[in-house]
Amino acid sequence: MDLAVKGIVSNCFSHQLQAGQTLEDLIRRAISKGYSTVELRQTCMGECESQEHVVDPIALKRLCEPYTDVDFDYAMNYPFLSAGHEHLGDEYLEAGIRAAFSSKTSYRPHLRLVDLSTSNEALDEAIKPTSRNLAELVKAVTQRGVRLSLEHSRQRWELFSSVCNELDVLNLTRDYELCFDPANFCTSDIGSKSLEALTALDLNYVSMIHLKQFNGGAYLEVLEDGHIDWKSCAGLLREKQYAGPFLFEIISSNQVWDRLDESLEYWTGLQRENQRNCPDP
Repeated sequence: MDLAVKGIVSNCFSHQLQAGQTLEDLIRRAISKGYSTVELRQTCMGECESQEHVVDPIALKRLCEPYTDVDFDYAMNYPFLSAGHEHLGDEYLEAGIRAAFSSKTSYRPHLRLVDLSTSNEALDEAIKPTSRNLAELVKAVTQRGVRLSLEHSRQRWELFSSVCNELDVLNLTRDYELCFDPANFCTSDIGSKSLEALTALDLNYVSMIHLKQFNGGAYLEVLEDGHIDWKSCAGLLREKQYAGPFLFEIISSNQVWDRLDESLEYWTGLQRENQRNCPDP
């Protein structure tokens, strides 16, 4: 089984964008290098967003239109784990939905949300209210024909998964997917817990997996050995027959293309080793 469905997140290019390179040129180069899934991350969209990080839908559509065989999604920070946040009519969320529609090619519009603001304390005290409120968000987004992915980030996995379990009780299991990022466990729990979580996940409801590494108290510019046991993760994903995309999300640097090549070499090396050790029947 091929695990190398290769994708990239645009925040890999924050250094280049700040230096004046255009997102159009960066995306063109990434696609020419075989990246078939592109996540357009708010704050790292160059000429396609304002200084306030509001998307220009016309520029975004112009960027994506030529690549009908590339799967784009739009990713943004949004407090979906806040029990008191009013989602219906939220202008920020509406802008994200418009961006998802502007970036779609021949694929369904896809919006990925990550909550970087809700604290563990606030979430721990309001699992059920948060789930009910999030259920309204899930319905509001998906009923408009948008594919929705939610990413666990700074909140403890136990709390995040408790909210997801409550959504399952509300019969919303098939209405949203998870973006799984093992390295995020290094700032929310401990890195080793990511493998435990991955073991329990139903990968039918995982839309993408982010590839990055954490070591020495920081995320790295290259995928390599570190706190996350990517060798075991790759083996488990192979065993569970995950067939979705892997998106590199390494820290941006002025050598990003070299670091991406090194990261891909590391990742494909792990896959080959797993294939040798556990060949397909």
